Amino acid sequence: MAVEGKFARIHFRVHCESQIGQEVTIYIAINDFGTIYSASYKPLLLVTTPQSYPIWYSSDPVVVPKGSQVLYKFGLMEQGDLLAYEGIPDNAINTLTTDRGNYRVLSADMSDTLVDDTFDLTQLDLKAYLPDYLVTAPVYSNVASSQDLVDNKSIENVDSPETPRLIIVCYHLPILIKRNPIDSSETFSITWAESLIAKSDQSISTSLTTYWLGTMSVPGAVVTDDELADLTERLKLLNCIPIFLPSELSRNAYHGFCKEVLWTVFHNVDPLDQIHAAWKLGDLSSPLDWNSNVNSLYESYLKVNQIFSDTVNKYVRSGDCLWVHDYHLMLLPKLVRETQESKESFKVNIVFFLHIPFPTSQIFRSLSCSTELLMSMSSADVVGFHTFDHARHFLTAMKRILGIRSHTKPGGLLALSIADREVIVTVSHVSIETNLVDKVLSDPLTFQRALDIRLKYGVTSILDTPSLNLFRDVNKQLNIVKKRMIVGIDVCQRLSGGVLKLAAYEKLLTDAPHEKDLVTLVQFNVRSNSRLGDESTTSKDMIEMVQRINNKFNSNYHASALDSVPGSQFNSTKSSIYGSYKMNEGMTKTPSIVTLSSDNILEDRLLSGEGVRGNVSSFSFPQSTEPHSPVIYYEELSLRSMSLSERVALWLAADLYLLTPIKEGLNLYPLEYIYVRNQMSEYLKGHIKSGALSGQLIESLMSSKGITGSVVVSEFSTCSSLLNGSLKINPYYTLKVADTLHKALYMNSNECAQRFQRDMNFITSHPSSKWTREILSDIVDLSNISTHSSISLTSNLSTQIPLNKERLLSSYLSADFATRAGVCNYLSRVFVFDYGGTLLHKEKFDIYIKQTLSAISGRKPTDRMMAAIRAISNDPRNAVLIVTGLTKLKLGDTFSDMRNVTLATSNGLVYSWGDNLRLDEDDNRTRSSSLVDPKYAMTNSSSFQNSSNKTSTNSLVNLTVDEMSGNDMYGSGRKWNALDYNIDWQVVREIAVPIITKFTFRTNGTCQTPRIPGIGWSYFGADPDWGEKQSTQCKIELEAALAKHDVKIMSMIQGSIEVVPKQLHKGVITSLFLNRIQQKRANRLPAFALVIGDEVSDDFMHDSLYNHIASSLPGAGLRNFEGFTVTVGKRDGSPALYYTNDVTDVENLLVALQNATNNPSSDAINIQ
Repeated sequence: MAVEGKFARIHFRVHCESQIGQEVTIYIAINDFGTIYSASYKPLLLVTTPQSYPIWYSSDPVVVPKGSQVLYKFGLMEQGDLLAYEGIPDNAINTLTTDRGNYRVLSADMSDTLVDDTFDLTQLDLKAYLPDYLVTAPVYSNVASSQDLVDNKSIENVDSPETPRLIIVCYHLPILIKRNPIDSSETFSITWAESLIAKSDQSISTSLTTYWLGTMSVPGAVVTDDELADLTERLKLLNCIPIFLPSELSRNAYHGFCKEVLWTVFHNVDPLDQIHAAWKLGDLSSPLDWNSNVNSLYESYLKVNQIFSDTVNKYVRSGDCLWVHDYHLMLLPKLVRETQESKESFKVNIVFFLHIPFPTSQIFRSLSCSTELLMSMSSADVVGFHTFDHARHFLTAMKRILGIRSHTKPGGLLALSIADREVIVTVSHVSIETNLVDKVLSDPLTFQRALDIRLKYGVTSILDTPSLNLFRDVNKQLNIVKKRMIVGIDVCQRLSGGVLKLAAYEKLLTDAPHEKDLVTLVQFNVRSNSRLGDESTTSKDMIEMVQRINNKFNSNYHASALDSVPGSQFNSTKSSIYGSYKMNEGMTKTPSIVTLSSDNILEDRLLSGEGVRGNVSSFSFPQSTEPHSPVIYYEELSLRSMSLSERVALWLAADLYLLTPIKEGLNLYPLEYIYVRNQMSEYLKGHIKSGALSGQLIESLMSSKGITGSVVVSEFSTCSSLLNGSLKINPYYTLKVADTLHKALYMNSNECAQRFQRDMNFITSHPSSKWTREILSDIVDLSNISTHSSISLTSNLSTQIPLNKERLLSSYLSADFATRAGVCNYLSRVFVFDYGGTLLHKEKFDIYIKQTLSAISGRKPTDRMMAAIRAISNDPRNAVLIVTGLTKLKLGDTFSDMRNVTLATSNGLVYSWGDNLRLDEDDNRTRSSSLVDPKYAMTNSSSFQNSSNKTSTNSLVNLTVDEMSGNDMYGSGRKWNALDYNIDWQVVREIAVPIITKFTFRTNGTCQTPRIPGIGWSYFGADPDWGEKQSTQCKIELEAALAKHDVKIMSMIQGSIEVVPKQLHKGVITSLFLNRIQQKRANRLPAFALVIGDEVSDDFMHDSLYNHIASSLPGAGLRNFEGFTVTVGKRDGSPALYYTNDVTDVENLLVALQNATNNPSSDAINIQ
């Protein structure tokens, strides 16, 4: 096991009789702290000479964490191309087998290790290849394994302390509660609802102990305390934990904030529309009333989420998985996470899944609580959406509001890095429960109902027979008139696009008048009474439009007068518009028909089943005897949605399913329709063969298109991206929608069947049980990335570990002279700090609306941070270097009173030695040879650099230039020096300025920034995406124009690019600093080193330390040296071994070091 803070050097020497032109290379990987990662981004080339051949050796040692396990393999290269790696037998000594071959193994237990090997070219493995990266397989700690969570046979459904549990949290419990008659033995009957998260035969609850937590509603009279107690006890038997909310609090949070504020914004409705249109909440006279009301409703929303959090914390235990559903509980993940972090060794995996669309970042920012909502969502371990379109808006909001970018993990996972956590963003599709649909189709009564529906709406008319029974064979010839039936079921809201649907249908009949006798539209609108204003307005618009269209295309049609237009006080009965035809005696109106739908129905019925009050067992539909029936039938279903059996009968009867939402969440109706129509033929044959149905009647009456059908869906619907065979429309393009309807109505059966087949694989393979397991498996995948045990070659990114602050503090105190007798303690502890993002909080460039003009300039670290740096630098045992991308002018007098701090501005181009590192010749030097050894001027940031990655800097000299160096303007007495790379900056400016000026003119929020001696361009104030695109093009043009000059275009500070010397980076000044210290210490290494930075440009500082270790002499004291390379924020791929979360953590660490400096004998130094 690697020893934190300690390093070892490995020297390679190998015997290989290669041919002329061939080179020997070695690929090295490190098994450090249980993580395997690449020791360098490129294979390490060994060298030889005519005198030493055939012995090849490493020109410089490889630096690795001491005690780590080193995996390596020799290879052969020719003209820069890899020919092959060595083949290592399975039974070879000191080897390790991975999923991509065998590797040699050694342990870096000594400070210096010489590897003496033989590379036998007769044992080449021509099939071997260089793996891109190495990580290890998962070790599961406080989380169920992949088998535990995914294999439905792995866990017995018992609730023991060791068993991982799933706790599903939703606003409504997925149960149906019905009050029984007074003479019943039980007051209530309780059943599972038709829901994605309800318990079923194939749900995750059959293999994993599952609990459900949420509110419930009871129909009928007010529930007494005794009844509530009885319900609670009975729900416990179902593993359901009820939450009872005060009625006013529930109304304000659910109907108020959730339905009137969140729902509309998440469907991309601007708040101004909510104020001035039918979206508004109540009778509000001004925007001020609305804003005041929203603030009050948000307080209720927060209280409800807190109540849920308190309840969850009573039941949840370490190792559980908490799955939070939908926008009603968006604040819950953060509340639970905060409680979890306050408990030691307590880990709960949190999933948050949003079932409605996520809005654009611009609309989302209109919520005053947008930041809080995002922070809470990202407090979960997994955030899920039904489509990438919704996830994309969320990722954009995270970037533009919180400045957090997404990245891709192995296996195609999207992830967000937040402090020391990784949040997986998953897009998971769910389909229907085909086994339940099959049960309904297997009942012959379902087909009788389908025929009844066609008879009722005049789609099928039997002029010679007043009644018909499919269970009785009818052999006589019948006079049958058939039409094509279009069906739609929507939530009664404007975003369902009902008016657009009617407009397109009207256009179809207008352009083809003969279609009025051949097509009928049957439209159902479901009213949940959750958004009364929107529902009332939508209902009124739909009724008026249906009446007008029916009157337009049927002169004999007269809409029956309605008692009242459905409004805010809409009752539980159904409103419908029928023609004036005379009903047969004994006919009854259609019973209410219902179940899951989109958006409002999702949380109320699809997730919880709330509002569903039972199924209709039979139908009594009349047949139309009028030759002129209405062209549209419109019905509203109040407080109910269709049951599965009713929907299946409707799908069997309909020739075309039409969906035209402007914006919607999950809607599984089109998938049900496709599956039913595709399976229709098989079940019909079975019923006919068994004699249950009359073949003659079925074949002649069921559909004018035979047994096929068509699906036309809006491109704005969620299911549009899932269904490849459906016809896609933009509901705003009325003419094109009408044309598509005509195409679908007359599409031949072969094409219909082919289109269905495109979607059947998805529909039949993604039930809710599999969807649930896929989401839970993302937690396992997250564990795979963060915890490791066995070897697997799958990643090129080094996995950092959290900085052990107590271990670092111990190393710091151990560097004292008292514990290292005989070793000089002067400058024995070294600190190298980046400035912005490490010592100073900086605003993230990706945030759209920034609060500062630049990331860091014009601001200073906190007084607490400054006091800690001052105390550390004043200790004669310490040497401090601070490197910043700011110019000397912009850094100002920030550190003017800290004379012992060595400062480097412009990324090390201009620097000033601290008083404790100054030499007498520094004051008189005007020009001298380089103080930097050529091998320290690195050209890339490979971790544990080797000689193949080093370039010469013979042209690098130290020059005192008037505009860059000289005395400090703030009177601190500092002397400034500058590195000169013999570049004619005047010519460079003349070329670069016109290009930068052009981009400044074309890109708002940008400016030219003077860089001494170069020039830069800042796009920090521009739109982040636009600024990035422009900077990319600007960089291309600058590189082309300055190709003949020894300069490069780099982003040294976030939100800017600048022209700098090609060989300049922060590692150069770091090497100068470390060399000066070693010079002061008689070529001995310091006893302690801490290097901290946050950006990629800071990686050169870490590499500089590694190279300094590699080049140190045998007597330099490597055995006593302890070093810590740290990034601020976890960043895989960095050469730094450790990470800390943020600037606050750095501040707390330095304050602890300050206390240790002032009180070295203290037994306990507190690190917050």
